[in-house]
Amino acid sequence: MSPFGIDILNKSSWTPLKVASVVNPTEVDLDKVLALARQNLGRPVELPFGTGKGYLLAAIIPPDPSGLNRVTYVEWTLIDVENSHLPPVWSHRTTDLAVILSMIHLETSKNATSSANLPAQMPVGAQLMTTQELPPGGFMQPIPPPGAGGNGGGADTGNAASGTYATFGVNLSGELEDIDLFGVLQSVSICKMTGRLEIVEGMRQIEVFFEDGTPVHATKEDALLVEGASAQKGYDVVLESLMWKKGKFAFASKISAKERTVSKRMDALLVEAAALRDQKQELENRGFDEDAPLFKAKSNLSEQEFEALVKGGGIPADLSAQKMIYSQLKPGECMHDFLVRVPMLMSVWLPALFNMTMLGIVAPQGRSSQPAFQSTGAIDFSIIENAYHEILRPETDMLSYPLFLFFAQREHKRSSRTRTGYSVVIFDVKQNGLLPQGRHLRRVVKAFNQVKGDLDLVGHFQTLEFGFILPFSNAEKAMSLCQRVVQALSALPAEEEEGESPQEPQAPEAPLKFSFGIVSVPEDSTDLTKAILLAQSNRQSKPQGRYFEA
Repeated sequence: MSPFGIDILNKSSWTPLKVASVVNPTEVDLDKVLALARQNLGRPVELPFGTGKGYLLAAIIPPDPSGLNRVTYVEWTLIDVENSHLPPVWSHRTTDLAVILSMIHLETSKNATSSANLPAQMPVGAQLMTTQELPPGGFMQPIPPPGAGGNGGGADTGNAASGTYATFGVNLSGELEDIDLFGVLQSVSICKMTGRLEIVEGMRQIEVFFEDGTPVHATKEDALLVEGASAQKGYDVVLESLMWKKGKFAFASKISAKERTVSKRMDALLVEAAALRDQKQELENRGFDEDAPLFKAKSNLSEQEFEALVKGGGIPADLSAQKMIYSQLKPGECMHDFLVRVPMLMSVWLPALFNMTMLGIVAPQGRSSQPAFQSTGAIDFSIIENAYHEILRPETDMLSYPLFLFFAQREHKRSSRTRTGYSVVIFDVKQNGLLPQGRHLRRVVKAFNQVKGDLDLVGHFQTLEFGFILPFSNAEKAMSLCQRVVQALSALPAEEEEGESPQEPQAPEAPLKFSFGIVSVPEDSTDLTKAILLAQSNRQSKPQGRYFEA
């Protein structure tokens, strides 16, 4: 077990369990897979199915950090065995087996086109999509075009919704910046469409399932926010989706869910969402967003005074929620951090915060109101560099393995907050099949430092491997960096060990050989442990994923 509760040393936990192959999976087959995954937390369970090379369906339930063996989520991954060197067809988190069955049936019948359930009218800005342009589910795994080598393409936006996708039974999709989601939901309702609406922004994803135009189930995941946290479900998720202003949406017909978490009518939902959106807009006009520091403008109110104030004016809002925010809010804490500590539904906390803001009880503090401090002297920033070198292993100039995990964990959390991706590279270096001397590894670090970005880090991984942490990089950029490291290394002069005489003739040394395994978050995984293990697996087995050697 690592110092951070990440069991990435036990490689046997990554060895998949297999169930008997079938031709056409049923819910009974999926139930067997799920039951086995529940008994073996953190270990993949695979179900081969189909004819010929067929497909491989894998399910994994992450270990419970609390040790109580709770099931937080189930991640399903579908692999086309014939194209196993490419990324998975899709990955999706759900405990609803009906959703997975629908997605399997759509994939296996993808050559059969269908125009059923096409909307009679589409909101302006939406577009019909072909069978190779939409996200299949989960956190929208990008499917690279032929010849791309599994590395994706296009600009690096750090958004899980960027790239090219595959799904079937598609109706419409678009960008939230171009079209209001209110119009999309109204079109789904008017046309009585049945299917799944996905909305993705950065690391967040919302799914809303409809039957005959009526929302019946909704889930939201912010997979990187709290590791191992289960998805939010229900009516409040639909309301929150209508607050989003950026991201991508995609509606795919013929995908249904068995769960029922939404019961209110569409017209009631849209009316309530409109009121919440007005409140959110007014808060933003006053300098509020989820990352703005909040302060109690009236910090010494008694409970009686507080109740009299909030009841005497403003809008109707949950009294207990207002008391909770007022009593639990730390000075300068943003709403994002507060909701991590004290989870609340958006339909509860937003009106409560709006009411207290309008009454002058709580106020955001903008940058312009921050106190000005006078500089009284210079700062010697060289001490930072000195301190950094003190934490490196002297024989290699790399971070130690525990520190590599520490910074990987911090990068994972940063990625969550900023909703931008990153990559991890696990690599090894061999000379005549053995780990080279420290001076060769120091030369690798020198080459890395020549081509790396300001935020990139290199460190030891386990015993005989090493790793890069590359913020804001997708897999394509990570692979490019690996190639440039090798090129820079070949141009560096040989480094002599202390005590060697430069006049003594040296026999030519065997070249260094590298193998790199690359994984990108969130495209390949949204789970830190799985991402690191995938990078290691990609390095060790070329057919399994992104790989580069020199």
